[in-house]
Amino acid sequence: PDEGQESITLGNGSGSEADLSGWRLRDAANNQLSLTGVVPPGHTRSVRLEAGEIPLNNNGDTIELIHPSGNVVHRVTYSKQQARSGRFVTFP
Repeated sequence: PDEGQESITLGNGSGSEADLSGWRLRDAANNQLSLTGVVPPGHTRSVRLEAGEIPLNNNGDTIELIHPSGNVVHRVTYSKQQARSGRFVTFP
């Protein structure tokens, strides 16, 4: 029921613009989404997940932010209890 209605918000806590070219999101099933655009310093950017791109599973999942070099720079895991329909899941 949430397919096409989900998003991931990326934050840039640095003092310079973050170019997302070459960066990717990946889930535990190895679904991947290439990122584009920029995030200004001190701002966030919401990435809407279109149906069929990279599902945020309601039974829990792991989402990784992958640097263009292939290194995982951030990973978040959430549980079924945290992933109820219509709810925001926030990680530091």
